[in-house]
Amino acid sequence: MKSQSATTHPGEGAQKTPVAQEIFRIISLEASAAPATTAGGKRLPRTRLTLQNAHHASLQAVDWNNALTLKTGDVIKVSGSLKEYKGQPQLSVTTVERLETFDPSALLPCYPGDLAALESRLASVIKSIPDQRLSALAERLLDPDSELGKRFRLAPAAPVALGHEPYIHGLLQHLTEVAETARLLALKAMELRPTEYGQVNLSTVIFGALLHDLGKTSAYEYGAEGIKFSPAGRLNGHLIESYRLIANALHESKQFSQAEIDNILHLIASHHGPDSDQPPRTIEAWIVHSADCFCSKLGSTFGYPHTPSTV
Repeated sequence: MKSQSATTHPGEGAQKTPVAQEIFRIISLEASAAPATTAGGKRLPRTRLTLQNAHHASLQAVDWNNALTLKTGDVIKVSGSLKEYKGQPQLSVTTVERLETFDPSALLPCYPGDLAALESRLASVIKSIPDQRLSALAERLLDPDSELGKRFRLAPAAPVALGHEPYIHGLLQHLTEVAETARLLALKAMELRPTEYGQVNLSTVIFGALLHDLGKTSAYEYGAEGIKFSPAGRLNGHLIESYRLIANALHESKQFSQAEIDNILHLIASHHGPDSDQPPRTIEAWIVHSADCFCSKLGSTFGYPHTPSTV
């Protein structure tokens, strides 16, 4: 198939990085039928795109000529130049070729850090749970050789490009970070006001923080068509899926009282804070909600792939 050529974006002095023959999937597209200009006579791109592949979960792109008819979902091979535009990376397209055959794995964005180091942090989090019953249960649920453990390590934390950690291994990263943060918050709460706040249940906090989104292992699908909601995720949502998984595991273990189970499940049910159907009613639930909100907001606003420095 012929490739399309275009002139580079005129006038911008930002440093550019060449992009040569990289494969992307189009996740959104806005095209104009004819060349357009601003009121001041500045030429506008014929097509604006949002692209995704293993290196970019959401990359904005502009095509100045639009010689090919493209649509959302098409897989394309692109050459161009990457630069920062209004604080975000933007690809100015010079050539594009639509592909009929391609490797799906090249199109799925992945965790950009050291995966072995992340696994080591997860192991440390599990060992830090003082209650050995909960520590052993977390280890069993997240066993890398189990089907659930394998899904846990591959699942994204969000299905959309503007969410937090919307890439393969994103759930592993998010839950490890939330558990680490919740542990620090719990220790700080006990240090700040030991009389008023009482003895925070550190085991419940870490266990709940680590597993509060475990239902995302079944709430999302990822493959040749990208990352999207599964039927379970679309109909039930990850909160219900997480609650179901943890409730079953706690009951099947036969090691916990009903009061202990209720307190742990409350963390899962209320982790979206006031927006949850059941808002946080214990200090442990507020700590898990706060840690989750902190980590997810940072990730969706400043984390990969949203910062130009990570491109």
